[in-house]
Amino acid sequence: MKIFKEKLTRGLACAVVLLFAMPGRANKIIVVGEEFPPYKYLDNGKAVGVDIEVAQHIFRRLGVEGIYSLCPGKMLVDASGGAG
Repeated sequence: MKIFKEKLTRGLACAVVLLFAMPGRANKIIVVGEEFPPYKYLDNGKAVGVDIEVAQHIFRRLGVEGIYSLCPGKMLVDASGGAG
């Protein structure tokens, strides 16, 4: 339960940052992350899970399209060039 609360808090914090970080109006927002069931995972090639549902709700309210790309954590590379 503690992990769920932390993940939800981070997700909501990111959503708030996105709300205030859009000086113009984006038509699409691309969300990239790693699979972490049940919060976000691929089901028949489609991103699903609790985090995805929350993000979809927020994007609908903003009037933008959310595009989701999930992959294993070791495939993600941070800005410094280090792996996952």
